[in-house]
Amino acid sequence: MKSRAMDSVDWKNVSQTTSLTLPVENVATQWATHSVPWNKPTLSNKKPVLKPMQPLDECVQLLKDMAKELEDLGESMQGCQKYIPRSADVYLDPSSCHPWLCVSEDRREVRERSRPEDQQHIYEHGPLQRSCVLGLNSFSTGRHYWEVLVPRHGSWKLGVVSASAPRTGIFPINPETGYWCIWKGPKNLWACTDPHTRLQQCLQSQVVGVFLDYEEGQVSFYDVSRSFHIYTFTQIFKEALFPVFVCLDGTVLKVQTVQAF
Repeated sequence: MKSRAMDSVDWKNVSQTTSLTLPVENVATQWATHSVPWNKPTLSNKKPVLKPMQPLDECVQLLKDMAKELEDLGESMQGCQKYIPRSADVYLDPSSCHPWLCVSEDRREVRERSRPEDQQHIYEHGPLQRSCVLGLNSFSTGRHYWEVLVPRHGSWKLGVVSASAPRTGIFPINPETGYWCIWKGPKNLWACTDPHTRLQQCLQSQVVGVFLDYEEGQVSFYDVSRSFHIYTFTQIFKEALFPVFVCLDGTVLKVQTVQAF
């Protein structure tokens, strides 16, 4: 059955600014005889904005650039796994310990002993001037990471030392003498360079992470609780390195078990 025709409209003469109005009675009658699942259509006077097509060679180059970025992203994600080091199970070497330092039975903690007043000059000017202890572990390849529990107050130094570095006498602790360390002073945190480099960020955590990448020639330090990078030394290493711990002002340093990544 044919539906009743709506009033004819001259569509060709309808301008863009003309408001199209149809007789209400005709519209109601027209749609009353049909069941439609959609809403009443509306007309829009807006013309679509057409963008000019890019040349084919530009499109091809764009696709190549996107493919390269995806490839680089994949390699960087694999690199993240490559650079996560296995934690080094560091123990202290009592035989390398300064006479006025005491290493715990489990070889994970070092502290200062009490020093007699009449022997202070020996401690300050004697042959064993540096109150430090080395780790049993030696590293001559690979990537290694360990964490040290440090006190909130007092002074200490942490890092690595080369196998041939001086251990006796008076000498500066810096890369020139084979020491790559950071130093927590009474007020500030320093990198043991020549001269010392004051580190702007104060240490808020009581746990310091030490990361050694032997092949890349890097020794990095981290504030573990904030996952914050403190400082990185760069050097071409040519001999074995040992963890080193320097206790000052009655401090206690303890190697702690690294949580699984």
